[in-house]
Amino acid sequence: MVLLLRSLISGMKYFKVLCIFVNKMALKFLQKTKLFFTEKRMTTFIMLVLISWMSIWFLRFSKNYPHGDSIDYILMTEAIYNHGTPNITKKDITNYIDFLEGMNIRVEKKMVYDDLLVFHREIETDSLLFNPNKIQSKWAFILGKGEKVYTQHFWFYSVLAIPARAFLELIDGDFTKTFLITNLTLLFLAIWLVLKNKKLNYPKRLVIATLMGFSPAVWYMYWPHVELFAGVYTLLAIVYFFTDKKIRSVFILSILSLHYPPLAFLALFIIGNILYEKRGKWNIKLFKKLFIAAVWVFIPTIFSLLVFGVPNIITAQDYLSWELVSFHRFFWFFFDPNQGVILAIPLFIFVFIGFAVYDSIKRQNGIYYYLASSIVVMALFFMQMKNWNHDGEITNRYAVWIASLIVGLVIFRTFKMQSKLWMSILIVLLVASQIAVISSQAEYKKIRYSALMLHPIGEYVLINYPDLYNPDPLILSQRLNDFAYSSTDSVKVVADHQNNIKKMMVYLPAYRQLIQRGMDSLKVMDFIEHAKKFDAYGQKWFYVNESDFEKLGYNQSKDTMIAFIEKSKRKKTYQKIKRNILSSQEWQDNIKKQAKEWGISYEEALHSNIEHIINENKK
Repeated sequence: MVLLLRSLISGMKYFKVLCIFVNKMALKFLQKTKLFFTEKRMTTFIMLVLISWMSIWFLRFSKNYPHGDSIDYILMTEAIYNHGTPNITKKDITNYIDFLEGMNIRVEKKMVYDDLLVFHREIETDSLLFNPNKIQSKWAFILGKGEKVYTQHFWFYSVLAIPARAFLELIDGDFTKTFLITNLTLLFLAIWLVLKNKKLNYPKRLVIATLMGFSPAVWYMYWPHVELFAGVYTLLAIVYFFTDKKIRSVFILSILSLHYPPLAFLALFIIGNILYEKRGKWNIKLFKKLFIAAVWVFIPTIFSLLVFGVPNIITAQDYLSWELVSFHRFFWFFFDPNQGVILAIPLFIFVFIGFAVYDSIKRQNGIYYYLASSIVVMALFFMQMKNWNHDGEITNRYAVWIASLIVGLVIFRTFKMQSKLWMSILIVLLVASQIAVISSQAEYKKIRYSALMLHPIGEYVLINYPDLYNPDPLILSQRLNDFAYSSTDSVKVVADHQNNIKKMMVYLPAYRQLIQRGMDSLKVMDFIEHAKKFDAYGQKWFYVNESDFEKLGYNQSKDTMIAFIEKSKRKKTYQKIKRNILSSQEWQDNIKKQAKEWGISYEEALHSNIEHIINENKK
């Protein structure tokens, strides 16, 4: 027993010596590693890995498709590259089409290019002349002074794309990759600027750089659009604000406002903060710096006056309306399960609310909520947009840079937490949630039309909680296909997978369809009068939810319109598929071969194929 105890004690002594030795060796290794992995070397390593991996992956796998207003930026870039001005000539259009056809690249949205060529021919024959009192346009292209054609968008982003466009021509490359290379470069530059910002310790810089790489802006990586630029650099502006580079922050936001004017108000809020902090120390030098940083916000107005004769071409085309501004639209901008900000930064929104409640109780950290209040002011302007369901990736396009602002405020507020342990836990959760949210919803390898389809979460809410979700009618009218169960062009129907109707969205002039479906006429009229009072959008659409069916006297089993609608739609679908088959010789040959193998007539085989396609589409 004594020998056993002595052996244990001796073993423990050796183990202690071994632990001390291992600890010393580990410390030496870490010290050497620290000496080797300096901030400069670490930044270089990260950037090399990031640039090589992302560039190779996106350039190889991502699709090029002119979503949204992409053709505007594509042709404007071609114009600036070809002749140094943003006005689009006939030759700019034909040269680009020739390039695509020469590379055997499909000309997507060819009708836009064709219409623009017709537009130019009308101008050349003096059929169209510039009139300051009447805007002449085709798609998003406007006839300006001197009978020159411009897009309704500003040209700064297209200027940023010129180096990539020139590089691709130099190597005889694919011009359609111009904006992908531009967006990648803009992202890499922003991440590098964050990693080089010595006002933050390196772990914090890594956190922010990671959040940039997993922001909703990267969903727009392959789009010829300004969303990536706006989203990533709004976050960079917030980084500069909280690292005592506020003039630089104002400059970045002023540049971004060239494309998204509401961001000028965030810049104005920051100017207000600068002047407040410098009170009693104001001088000419300060105001010169602020002027140089902020003056860019006026350039689009000056340009619009020079070429169109109006201060804002978007407003002049009646795209905006103050009547659409409401708390209802503001709320659903954040929480809409089909296109809200919450789909992009779910955890950040709830953490922001938690911080706001806590800080208001403690009466501290007001600067975060001062900047956040700019969202309300900015929303007063972007909520005026009539097209609230514009083409986008997952979220509303305005949500991209609003999300970046919230991410920046939350992460810097998290950095101020007193408990290092809880701060670390929260940062891990925030970063992990963003990686999961962005990665799980991203789609770069195939083309999708997010604005024309229900988000899985949105579909779940619609079916299970129809009373709670009554969004802007444009969102559902474009996402609920006319061929959806029992829908018409005036009554959009939401049904579950068993075809149980959960909700109807009705166009006001077509309210009689509800009566035809079996609802009580007097109750319908009363319901409509009530719905008019609470029309949050003024678009003449109203919702009839599942909870309203009983009081309106609706019984789905007695709805005789359903069979009629479904039969009519089936006929239309049948004829459409038949036309597609008859327009394809290869398809017809396959059906003839099937008819011979099955021992039936060609007409019978054709009918069988059409029915099969219809039934497969229902699954």
